[in-house]
Amino acid sequence: MGRNKLPLKKIDNPCRRKITYSKRRDGIIKKATELSVLCDTDVGVLMYSPHGRLTTFSSNGSIEDIFLRYFDQSNEQGGTVEKEGVRSLSLSLSLSLSVLSYGPASVCVYV
Repeated sequence: MGRNKLPLKKIDNPCRRKITYSKRRDGIIKKATELSVLCDTDVGVLMYSPHGRLTTFSSNGSIEDIFLRYFDQSNEQGGTVEKEGVRSLSLSLSLSLSVLSYGPASVCVYV
């Protein structure tokens, strides 16, 4: 027998929401790693916890490189992303990562 399917709605209890986010975050990062290895792809994941803490994952290189590659490709295909906006996003992401790297734990273990 399988598990019952739970309705998809916001978890009201903040403690349970935090625990669920922590468990599912690890699962998403694991799946991103599997996708990267099995399909030989570059994968980048950017998430904010319910408390606003940043979690990033990149399979190869830095997350900034993956996002810059995405924005460059969007521009080539007629997208409206501006280069200055991409640079600003990259700079703010770099600053966020450097601030978090001085914390007591690595970026991927923040809740």
